[in-house]
Amino acid sequence: MRTIHQPLTRIMTSIYTSTFKTTPPTANTYKSLFRRSVFGLLALAWSHGTWAYTGTGTAEDPYVINGSNTATNWTYLKTVMGLGGYIRLDANCTDGTKSSDHYLDVPLYITVVLDLHGKTINRNLTSAIENGFVIKNSGYLTINDSGTGGTIKGGFNTGYGGGIYNIRRKITSTYTGTVEINGGTITGNKASDGGGIYDKYEGATSISPSFTINGGSINNNIAEGNGGGIWTDTNMKINSGTISYNTAGGNGGGIYGAQSLDINNCNINHNSATNG
Repeated sequence: MRTIHQPLTRIMTSIYTSTFKTTPPTANTYKSLFRRSVFGLLALAWSHGTWAYTGTGTAEDPYVINGSNTATNWTYLKTVMGLGGYIRLDANCTDGTKSSDHYLDVPLYITVVLDLHGKTINRNLTSAIENGFVIKNSGYLTINDSGTGGTIKGGFNTGYGGGIYNIRRKITSTYTGTVEINGGTITGNKASDGGGIYDKYEGATSISPSFTINGGSINNNIAEGNGGGIWTDTNMKINSGTISYNTAGGNGGGIYGAQSLDINNCNINHNSATNG
């Protein structure tokens, strides 16, 4: 059985920082630190008699989500996306809580390379909630699908972005909030704007694309306002893929773009919007 030494290191670091921030270490403190780290690791790795994930998060040894309980898989996927690294799905992940804080989050400066591997990530929302998107990205996110039929679905947001909500920022000289999609399907998501994808810059535009699509499909998403498939006001580049059967109550059934769109090779068809 492979152990998860990188998450353990991060757990130890987090606990050590919170424990010793204001209190000098003692022998009992070290014992408490050890117990909390061990039990934290066990809680991280074990669920209902099955290992929820293995791996160390490197390209050679990615985190592998492989539990038999899809709701538990969601929780562990949320955990490792917060840690950053390479992730592969060997099992489906379904949000079992449907709470507004249970979306998948790639935090600021964190890099995640997510391989759907033919599996489904399902937010599982049947009515709109605040923060009802499936994935929020403030860091650096790449989505691949080395299998067949990898899917991101089930977002239903009262605000912006049903499938992926991307925030582009410039902090000093560094740009954050970049997404690259190389495969998989974003489908069955709903939002006020950007049913499938909402790509927003805050405070500054950038020359390099913040959102690049090299493959995959964005289909059957719905926006009450603009951008049934995609809403963007950053620099977006589409090199390949399909955008189809998306619907908008306002403008842009397939794509609504307020900034720079560079489309080289993409099938855009059967999208509809009330205002065109």
